[in-house]
Amino acid sequence: MSVNDAARTDDLRELVLSVPALLGCHPTRSLIVVGCSPAASAPVVLRADLFDDERLSAAVYALVDAAARAKLDHAHVVIVEDVGADIDRPPRPHVIKGMRALFAGHGINLWRALWASSTQPGGLVLSYDDHLYRAVLPAAPEAPPVVAAHADTAALLAGADPVAVRRRDALLNQLVTLPNKRSFADMLALVEHAVRAPDEIADDHRFVALAEALSDHGVRDACLAFTAGEHAEHAERLWHRLVRGLPAPERAEPAVLLAIFAYLRDDRALAHLAASAATQAVEQHQLARWVLDVIHLGVPADQLRAVCHQAADEARRQYGQSR
Repeated sequence: MSVNDAARTDDLRELVLSVPALLGCHPTRSLIVVGCSPAASAPVVLRADLFDDERLSAAVYALVDAAARAKLDHAHVVIVEDVGADIDRPPRPHVIKGMRALFAGHGINLWRALWASSTQPGGLVLSYDDHLYRAVLPAAPEAPPVVAAHADTAALLAGADPVAVRRRDALLNQLVTLPNKRSFADMLALVEHAVRAPDEIADDHRFVALAEALSDHGVRDACLAFTAGEHAEHAERLWHRLVRGLPAPERAEPAVLLAIFAYLRDDRALAHLAASAATQAVEQHQLARWVLDVIHLGVPADQLRAVCHQAADEARRQYGQSR
């Protein structure tokens, strides 16, 4: 079963159980769209905060526009909001009615519309389409196919060699007490050289030197320039190699770069996993959290690419002149 087939499931609980894996968290007060595109290898997942009705309209339009840009052929909507278990009908039916009409205007079929009090075990699930449907999420569910496929993608980011990662961690810990004497230009040149031959990075000291360079946010931001041109693919391979070969917290910086590069080539599943990996390595990682917002809102790739170019230019001007 393909990932897109899994997202077309008739098991309503399975759809709700898939949401945390696709988002990387258990959402609260959320309006979520899970959809499929013939061109995508994984479900497209969009999310917005569930505001009061006066503010929700803009979020609904933004999600539907994002779904249209993603070229979805069908979508599911899940509202997650804990209003208590003593209810017979799911709340906010007008939101679903409005989204169904907006989706239809873009040629997108709204297949399932669900409400869940929570995506945690014991959460209540109701259907907007079948008022007799009432289910409780199991305590120890079997992973739905879409979650299993998500796990397969996640395995791509797992440490390639745990022993080597521990060695590099020890080397990085030694560097904490030593001042970094490399200039901005030297560190950026180090990364640029690695981008030209990412598969040749194997030595522990090169991993450590690259980790040290990317820990400088000016260098990291300057690397966003690689999103354009012939080096984009090589740069993404380098970030991937560093994510798999570095310990936390150092893996956070290549992980967030990997997330951005993957998103720009429309691999949203890998982008989400990489951004989530960055927040796991550094919980309050501001850029990674911003990238997750970009993914959830379905920001057009052209807009993100323009922001990347601006950030790279600014980093080279500011840091290149001051160091």
